[in-house]
Amino acid sequence: MDKPLVARDGSSDPRFEDADFSRPAIRRRVRRDILQHPAVIYPAAAGLVGLAALALLGPGVWTLSATIGGLGVALLSVGLGLGVFRDALSARHVRALAARVEVLRRQRIQRTEERLSAAGAAAARDQFRRLSGKLAAFESVLEDRLEPGELTYLRYRGIAEQVFLASLDNLDRAADALAGIAAIDEDFIRARRAALQAEPGGADLSAEVQALDTRLALLETHRGDLRRLLTQNEQAMTTLDVTSSAVAKLATGKRHATTDLDSAMQELQRLAERARQYDHS
Repeated sequence: MDKPLVARDGSSDPRFEDADFSRPAIRRRVRRDILQHPAVIYPAAAGLVGLAALALLGPGVWTLSATIGGLGVALLSVGLGLGVFRDALSARHVRALAARVEVLRRQRIQRTEERLSAAGAAAARDQFRRLSGKLAAFESVLEDRLEPGELTYLRYRGIAEQVFLASLDNLDRAADALAGIAAIDEDFIRARRAALQAEPGGADLSAEVQALDTRLALLETHRGDLRRLLTQNEQAMTTLDVTSSAVAKLATGKRHATTDLDSAMQELQRLAERARQYDHS
C-alpha cells in the first residue's frame, strides 16, 4: 500500500519528498511490489521450507515437489510481473501517486494563499498567480497532445506538479522572510545608530551599536533569502514554459520535437529532484 505524503517530522503539514515520478523510482517501486506480492512470497516460502526439508530429510517426493514447485511458481510470478504486467503495475503506482499529489496540491494552494495574504506580499502573491497559470497551461497542452491517464501523461504531469509544489514551498519560505523583514524597523535602527555614533564616549555604546548592526545584517539576510526564493520560482516558470512549448510541438511535425521534449522534461525532473533533496536536508 502507498504511504501518505507526510512531513519528515510526521506533522500534518505534508511535503512531497516521497512523490518521485522518475523512471528509476517507478522501476524500483514496481520491483518492490512484485517481490512483496503474495504470488511470490508464499510460493517462495514453501520452496524454502521444502529446501530445508530436503537438506534435513534427503530427497523425497514431498521435499522435491515443495522445493521445485514453490521456487518455480515464485520465479514465474516474478517473470510475469517484470514482463507481462510491468506496464500495468507502473501505471497503477503512478496513478495512485498522482492522486495523492493532487490532494496535497489543493491543500498547499489554500495554505500558501492564506500565508501570502497575511504577509501582505504583493510580489509573492503575483508570482503565485503566475505560477498557477503556468501549471494550468502546461496541463492543458499535455491533455491536447497525450492521452490523459496513460503512463507518460501521468509522469509528465506529476513531475510538473512536483516543481509547482517546490515553488509553493519557496513562497512559504518567502512569507517567512517577509515576516522577518517586517519585524525589523530599519529606519529606527539606522537613526539610533547614527545618534549613538554622534555621542561622545562612543566606546561605552559599542555594545548597542553592535546589536543594531546584527539586526541590520539579519535584515539583509532576509532580503537576500526573499530575492533568491523568488528568483528560483522565476526559473521554474521559465522551465515550465519551455516544456509546454516542447509538448506543443509533438503533433506539429516539427523536427526534433521529441528531442526537445526529452531535454525539457529532464530539466523539469532535475528541478523536482533538487526540491526533494532540499526537503531532505
